[in-house]
Amino acid sequence: MIAEGRTGLLVPPRDPRALAEAVQSLLDDPARRAAMAAAAPSWVAQFTWSAVVDRVEETYRAVVV
Repeated sequence: MIAEGRTGLLVPPRDPRALAEAVQSLLDDPARRAAMAAAAPSWVAQFTWSAVVDRVEETYRAVVV
């Protein structure tokens, strides 16, 4: 549930070098780190059960009508 570059960083699986570089890039850039941390709560809110249920119900209603 990551928006690449906005709420976090994605790295390839089983790639410790890429993980280390991603972590280091955030350690080196406190402003970027803070911006990602600030953006994360509103981003993840769209994945709560109630939000997902609302979207599914909207879809069903659109199909049924």
